[in-house]
Amino acid sequence: MFRKEKLESVLQQELGKLIARRVDVSAFITITEVAVTKKLDEATVRVAILPEQDEQKTLATLRAHAGDLRHELLKKMKIRALPFIMFKIDEG
Repeated sequence: MFRKEKLESVLQQELGKLIARRVDVSAFITITEVAVTKKLDEATVRVAILPEQDEQKTLATLRAHAGDLRHELLKKMKIRALPFIMFKIDEG
């Protein structure tokens, strides 16, 4: 597996666990995709949120916690540089 694809896979798994444990929201969140840029400096995390009426509030909460989640991932994954995390709603 290429480094980019491996990083995307690990980020999806680990972020899912961290969000479930650390982010206090009433909505159900599913990470549908993680796309890392070629330079490995940014990761777009697409999420599906239920119920839909909570999407914007939950997305704002995720965005507010992005730095903390990235910090936790850095400690857990023990890699030198981790991409900045950007959350977006999966429109698909």
